[in-house]
Amino acid sequence: MIMPADPRVTRRPGRSGRGEPGDAGLVLAGGEDDFTLASARSARDVAEQVGLSTAATETLQTAITMHHSPHVPLAAGPVAYLLSAGAGVDVVGMRCWDLPPSILAEAVRDYPREGFKAYFARAWAAEAARVPQGRAKLLRRYGAFTAAIALAPFDE
Repeated sequence: MIMPADPRVTRRPGRSGRGEPGDAGLVLAGGEDDFTLASARSARDVAEQVGLSTAATETLQTAITMHHSPHVPLAAGPVAYLLSAGAGVDVVGMRCWDLPPSILAEAVRDYPREGFKAYFARAWAAEAARVPQGRAKLLRRYGAFTAAIALAPFDE
């Protein structure tokens, strides 16, 4: 088990202990870097271990650093677009109405969200406090992100 950098944040519940690639830095980040930079570094290390090409590694890192920016367009590349869209569905239910209800039900059944909303809200608050000029603080303050997490249309 990877121990989080912030003791107020515990390991993400549910999901059989698996985290998303863009989330690793949310609990591991330290210093003044945005969590996506720590996540991108972690992804680079894994990519090097498995022999991913330099171009593919850069694509992955770019997608991770962009994934929680609002409105990542398809023009940013399919990996960035899909990672951002997936994170949006997972965290706040963004565009879940575009997906078949059976797919959503299957995902929630196979990867229970047990306590996810509370966990993620705590992790996001810790990130916003740690990086006061970062995107987490901006989304939390002006985007009502904590409320959006709580209102995500998934049962816990």
